[in-house]
Amino acid sequence: MKKIYFFFFTILSISAMSQTKVSIQGGLNLNSLSWKDKDEANVQSDSADYTFSNSSSKQGFHLGLNLSFHTEENWYLETGIGISKKGGKTEETTKLTPSNIDFKRTQYFSPTYLQIPIYLVYLPETKKKYKVTAGAGFHFGFGVGGNYESSTNINNGPTVKVDRKARFDIGLADDFMKMEIGYGAKVGFVMSDNLFFNLSFQRSMINNAPKVKEREGSVLHNVIGFSIGKFIKR
Repeated sequence: MKKIYFFFFTILSISAMSQTKVSIQGGLNLNSLSWKDKDEANVQSDSADYTFSNSSSKQGFHLGLNLSFHTEENWYLETGIGISKKGGKTEETTKLTPSNIDFKRTQYFSPTYLQIPIYLVYLPETKKKYKVTAGAGFHFGFGVGGNYESSTNINNGPTVKVDRKARFDIGLADDFMKMEIGYGAKVGFVMSDNLFFNLSFQRSMINNAPKVKEREGSVLHNVIGFSIGKFIKR
């Protein structure tokens, strides 16, 4: 965490001495999880694996401070720091073997990440009222919070519910790895009063399943983001 603070204050110091745009933004995340089993096929019911029969979207949010460093005409290198709530909902229906027991489970993953983006952004230097902007790049995320909920039912018996904090580490009881690395792209427009709107997409590049579970499958975060922001220094 100290390294993250050092990075943050370093880029703020550089921005004070260079041609830099500073902006704040926030918005809605539409999150989902991509699960794959050990043979790289889409996961289906299989009691021998760490499996999820299907995954659906779950809402989250993001909030951050961006610093855009001018590199050449109309192009900026964008970084900053922010938080992003990701995750998804999974539903599993499995026939456990050899006991022939019906197993049903619904899980809600809502991990929160401290995130650092590194994007190359096109922002035209014109005086037009509306300007189209676009960018692409990578991000580094560090799990810092969130929660996990589940409902489990066996043979239509009593439903067992779990509600706890999200866990980030390498063990069997953990939900995700501590660090996430991903790529993404965004497109939007800037208004003359320095307001901007973005539509973005992000996806994990590496397996986020805890190390002990990697032999059974992989999990990736998918995020569609809708943002509104404002430049506070141009």
